[in-house]
Formats: sequence, structure tokens, C-alpha cells
Amino acid sequence: LNLPIEVIGCPTVREPDGLALSSRNVYLTPEQRPHALALSRALGDQTGAAMALNCLGGLAVHARDYPAARALYEQSLAIKQEMGDQGGSSYSLHGLGCVARDQGDYASARAYFEESLEILQERGNLFLIAYSLTEFAQLAAITPSHSVDNLRRAARLWGHGFL
Repeated sequence: LNLPIEVIGCPTVREPDGLALSSRNVYLTPEQRPHALALSRALGDQTGAAMALNCLGGLAVHARDYPAARALYEQSLAIKQEMGDQGGSSYSLHGLGCVARDQGDYASARAYFEESLEILQERGNLFLIAYSLTEFAQLAAITPSHSVDNLRRAARLWGHGFL
């Protein structure tokens, strides 16, 4: 990508039991903590690698290096799907949708955004659902001949069916 960025690694701060100190882990019950720790150990660095690939994909999009962005998002998606991480998969699908949109492949962009949105809807993450719906609005602005269709699809995926 040839971006003037320096990545400085640092160790993960951990609880006394070895679980990472994170905003999500504070919600675990005492019964869930051993399971989360076992899951974390079983996954190894896969989660971190997928997250890093997704972030690098975003940087590649910003640099308009779309072939690199697509490859990075696809690698991240493959890892997340192998892990069964649907929530993480939705981020990669969203990134792939942005790449397709920016390259003018609106049909593929819509398909990626729809798949991502369906996952988010199943998970009930209203903030990310709303964010994803903005992508449909952008597609509607770019492709006016399909704008009503895009908005109907977004509404149906949202679950209201009001358009």
C-alpha cells in the first residue's frame, strides 16, 4: 500500500485469569469467563489477524487501491467464516460492498450490503443496521433508476416493509 504508517505492537493487557481486559469481556458472568478464555486460547491469533486484515482493507480503500482492498477483505472474510464469526463476517462483507460500490459494480455492492445487513439484523445490532442502511441510501443516490428498489430492499431487510 506504500502508506506512511508505522504499526507499533504492544502486549494485550490481561486479567489475572488470562482473559483480555476489554469492554466486551466485562459483561461476562463468572460462569462464562472460563468458556471465553478457552475459546480465546483455541482461536489463537485468528481473530486478531482477521481484524488486522479488515483494517488494512479500509486503508487500501482510502488509498483507492481497490484490488488490494478486495483481497484483504476477502482474506478477512475467509478467516471469520472459518471461525463461524457471523458478526465479524458482516464487517468484511460491508467492506467488500464499499469496494464494489467505489468501482461502479453496484449490483455486487448491493449483494454484499444485503448479506451484511441480513447478518446484522439476525444479531439485532440496531446501530450497525442503521449504518448499513446508509449504504443503500448511497446506492440509491448513485443509481437513481434503482433508488426505490434499493430503499424497498433496505426496508424489507429492516423488517418494516413500509415502502
